[in-house]
Amino acid sequence: VNQEMLVARERKYCSVCHQLGDGYHFGAIACKACAAFFRRTTSMNLAPKFVCRKKNECVIKMSSRDSCKSCRYAKCLHVGMNPEVVQAIQQAAKQANSPGIESLPSCSSSPASCNSPILSLELGDYDQMTPTLCGVMESYQKLYKKRYDLHAPKLTPRATNYGEFCKIYSNDVYLQFEFLEGSFPQFKEMGGFEKKHVFKYFFVSFLILEMGYRSYQEGTDAIVLANGDFIDTMNLDEFYYDPESLEKCKPTDAMKMYRPNFDQMKRNVFQPLSHQKLSLIEFLALVSLCTWNESLDGQPDCYYPSCRPVRQSVIADLKAFYEKDSPDVDPAYRLSGLLMLLPALERSVELFLQTMEVKRLFRCFPFHDKIYKIIDGQ
Repeated sequence: VNQEMLVARERKYCSVCHQLGDGYHFGAIACKACAAFFRRTTSMNLAPKFVCRKKNECVIKMSSRDSCKSCRYAKCLHVGMNPEVVQAIQQAAKQANSPGIESLPSCSSSPASCNSPILSLELGDYDQMTPTLCGVMESYQKLYKKRYDLHAPKLTPRATNYGEFCKIYSNDVYLQFEFLEGSFPQFKEMGGFEKKHVFKYFFVSFLILEMGYRSYQEGTDAIVLANGDFIDTMNLDEFYYDPESLEKCKPTDAMKMYRPNFDQMKRNVFQPLSHQKLSLIEFLALVSLCTWNESLDGQPDCYYPSCRPVRQSVIADLKAFYEKDSPDVDPAYRLSGLLMLLPALERSVELFLQTMEVKRLFRCFPFHDKIYKIIDGQ
């Protein structure tokens, strides 16, 4: 009996990454994360784009499964996952969908889905190895769950306009505030006035970083938002669509005015993120390093003493993560590549803040008072 129980228990583990499984998916026992990865890769035909940086011999396990998509997909096929099952489900979904829905190019499902790999991530392996980042990851999981309840994500993501974008993040700001409090006790212990000043820079840097990371995860050139909808950067005139003609500036003029900002953000942040092939833990490490930056001006006095200790802790966590889960990767080389992303991100944040100030002064289209109040520390 004990042997049968042991076998039954062993069968519950994901055939791909050995995390606790979620039953049979596409022909093999898998966790939600690997099932979602296989479905997304197959439905979007991403496999030909994957390249292994080693010799196609990467060890796929729970804590490092995001490090090589090529080997992860190969292992999915090896353990018996069948692409034809994904295609059959996808075809059935297309037939069931109502016509006229504008869906996200190269994106199969909402990033805020309850089946997100982020929600199915087991944190046990990270707790001892990366205590600081483990706390941030746990808080990020809670953010994802609350977003699912708040935004009620649609089955098919849709292109959004500026008014909808502002509404999404005007609601999401409260969840982001809770995420920051849950991630860092140093922030939670601050007074209300101090928190507002720290949060305003965090809000913009997190906005840009997360949009870039999600777009990379979905393999799309569109900019993926908190609720799973997206900005179609190839048709920015639709993003600046003003159906009630409330603005003095025409959508086409707004597109010409602000396209350089989008181009700068994609060139200096989104594309380097994609080239670096960030894992979730590296993404959250960048969020942490941006949040606690002692070179920032205008922060409260209680902020600066925490910056260096938090940063040192984050870097130590990353070093431990690389040494344990990626022994063939030079930690110094990988870490330096990560840190090189920070100056360009800081420049994008500054440009975003400057643009919002110009919009406020000249009432340029588009402008949203609530978004401005957030980044102005009000």
